[in-house]
Amino acid sequence: MEASEALLALEQSDAGYVMGYPDDLKLRSSMTLFAEAAPEMDVFQRVLDKFFGGEKDQKTLDLLASFLT
Repeated sequence: MEASEALLALEQSDAGYVMGYPDDLKLRSSMTLFAEAAPEMDVFQRVLDKFFGGEKDQKTLDLLASFLT
């Protein structure tokens, strides 16, 4: 939660610039997982909104779906 809030406080909204590669990909995947696991906690979706245009990581969604079927 604190890390997510710290990211939101940054002026920069380019995940690649802030995190570098491949951590920018990990950020998107993690925020997707957390947003799916706890949709009532909007901070994770807000990170996705700021850094990834609101788009969740499709590979992460696919993996989650495979565990639920």
